[in-house]
Amino acid sequence: MVPTNTTTLLCALLVLLGLAGCGDLGPAKRAPRGEATVSIATTPPSEIWVDGTSRGFAPVELTLPAGSHALRAHLGGFEDHVATLELAAGANEPLALTLVAADAEDREVLQLLADAHDLWIEPLEPVGPHRGDDAKQPLAVYPRGDVRPGDLREYRIDFPAGAATEGVVRFLKGDKPFFEQKVASPETGALVRSLPEDVATNLAAGDKVTWGFYPAEGAATTASFDVVDKDVDAVIAAVKKGLKSQPQAAVTHIIAQVYTDAGLHYAAHQFAARAIEAGQTGLRPWAVILDSLGKMGAPKGAFAIQQAQKQIAAFSALQAREVYFRPNYPIERMLQHMDQGEAGRVLLSLGKADRATLTESPAQAQALAFGAATRSRYMALRSPIATRKVAAALVELTKEATAQAPEDATAQVAHGYARLHEARVARALDAKPDPAAYLAAADALLAAYDLGLDDGGRVYLGIVDLLREALTMKGADEDALLARCAEVAEQAVKRFPKEPLAGGAQASAQLAKASVAPTRRTAREALEAAFETLGPQLQGDGTDPVLFDLHAEAVTADRARKAGLKYPYIRAEHGTPEFLLRFAVPRGGRWLVYEQPPEGTIARIEERGLDGDLRRVVTIRTAAAGVEYVFPTGERCDGDNVRKLAEFDLDATTRAYRTTKGRPRVQKKRFSRALRSGYGFEATGTDAQGAWRRTTAWYAKSEHHPLTFLITDILLVEPDKQEPAFELFVDSLVEVEPAGR
Repeated sequence: MVPTNTTTLLCALLVLLGLAGCGDLGPAKRAPRGEATVSIATTPPSEIWVDGTSRGFAPVELTLPAGSHALRAHLGGFEDHVATLELAAGANEPLALTLVAADAEDREVLQLLADAHDLWIEPLEPVGPHRGDDAKQPLAVYPRGDVRPGDLREYRIDFPAGAATEGVVRFLKGDKPFFEQKVASPETGALVRSLPEDVATNLAAGDKVTWGFYPAEGAATTASFDVVDKDVDAVIAAVKKGLKSQPQAAVTHIIAQVYTDAGLHYAAHQFAARAIEAGQTGLRPWAVILDSLGKMGAPKGAFAIQQAQKQIAAFSALQAREVYFRPNYPIERMLQHMDQGEAGRVLLSLGKADRATLTESPAQAQALAFGAATRSRYMALRSPIATRKVAAALVELTKEATAQAPEDATAQVAHGYARLHEARVARALDAKPDPAAYLAAADALLAAYDLGLDDGGRVYLGIVDLLREALTMKGADEDALLARCAEVAEQAVKRFPKEPLAGGAQASAQLAKASVAPTRRTAREALEAAFETLGPQLQGDGTDPVLFDLHAEAVTADRARKAGLKYPYIRAEHGTPEFLLRFAVPRGGRWLVYEQPPEGTIARIEERGLDGDLRRVVTIRTAAAGVEYVFPTGERCDGDNVRKLAEFDLDATTRAYRTTKGRPRVQKKRFSRALRSGYGFEATGTDAQGAWRRTTAWYAKSEHHPLTFLITDILLVEPDKQEPAFELFVDSLVEVEPAGR
């Protein structure tokens, strides 16, 4: 078996386009007869893909046909390990892989690397602002605290800016000086001097050293340190050896943690400072310096602290979150991994101390289970095996939470959402999902009201919605599910008669009836009832966004009814954050809707083939009327100049192509039954790497907002024929009329 590194042409294309994700290679050759077994272990554990199919979370043992196979080991925060396996018939081979960190600033990535050495990456401590006046006199900054003789390389004294002071720096053991050096305050205010080697040779463990600046006139400023003999060299050598394939920045951060754990804060400071001098960038080295200065007890008014704080302030709050303590960091990070479809990272987090915290905190368990339930399909299609494991872990975790707090309604809600997540994952991945799983989730959520849940009907509304999901499944009992929707809505209105969300549950049940109505008349009557129910709930300030979402759905359904559109949509309609547009994801294929699209984009949809390869990316952007846009060419145009916006995008598209078929041009173009008028273009050709692609774009003014919609479809795989799934998506996209207008 010979694993060889490979790079796919498609990956290069996606990098060029700035598209997230990359599909897997198909089999390199036809496998000869016979089978082979391969046992794959990765550090850290990762999801294993073979020939475009997820085969488990490492370590795994696989039986494969003999021959060539495309292997990919994937874990968020690490570079994919891509290789070709050459397996001989009858072979039984072990394969150990090490993933390389892609983000050395990510605390969880560092922790996964440090796990092998039984180290814990502690959040660092910031030093707060200084309000005293000690910056008006010389300050002995470092060394302080515990210091090993071999680490003693330099000292630092900060002088007031502009001060002209002369004196002596003196080091003493007890009351006996053993090193003196004449100095004068520098113009910069910071005096950093190297110490000769004989200073360290005069010291032994147990010595207490007092040192400082003794001016020719006035009082001295002093500090002290204790000489220690803490042996961390063996641990550091093991870290360097074990992480030799990792980025140097990651190794540096972990070694700094070794010094910090040992209480050698001066050594940690010196190590981070040398890393910065060697060219290492990022927030963490400066954070280590600031943390070390604080733990050494350096004066807060020192220029050294101000310098580190200034450097750290240049980084974003998101970067700072990876370094400094935040009470909800584990939950926030797991939800972020869910947004990115990185179920493997969630799974590893659930396997650590976070699990115990969650079982003891029903509110956090509910936040995590709800987050998973709203991202189930995206996670499942990105990381199927890991997502199944996450679903099972969440069900077990929330079951433990309900056992620990049997009368806690929040714990019961968390368990209900975990069951819903499990049902949605099964639906995304199984050929024959079971509607009964949705009913079990509904029962679990309803049980929370028996425990006194008082939420104004929000969970009732969620229960109706999940029952409507079950209603769209093959083999579902429509009459029974509609009756259950009506029953839950009735309970909601009875328990919370004056709450808008209870009315929302009733409207959602009416929309369910409209969605499966046998006649157009019945559908119209159900929709009219939904609009009538929603009307009073949308009045006044502070209306819950969920109700506006329901109104958007009612508008969509009404327009589809009037246009005669009846398509087999998955119950995954998606409204943009502003509820400007609404669309449905068709059944079949692997369509993914980003929950948090890139900045400047209100929606982003990916379609992947059955092998996981990325087939197309659709983005929806907006340009605001009355806003002047400046193109890189220097040209300017208003956000409602539809044709000009289209012409600029066409020019940018053709410039990115190596070759272009024909001469694409902007012209009047119909998009869908709902967005008919506007301009557009279609450009077909090859990219810079020679791969085929087709870009189709539409530009249309909004009917209800001072906006222009910019819709771009980038197809990466040449189609054999017209693709009905995409046509269904196009025709489902409608603009949402604002409520109350």
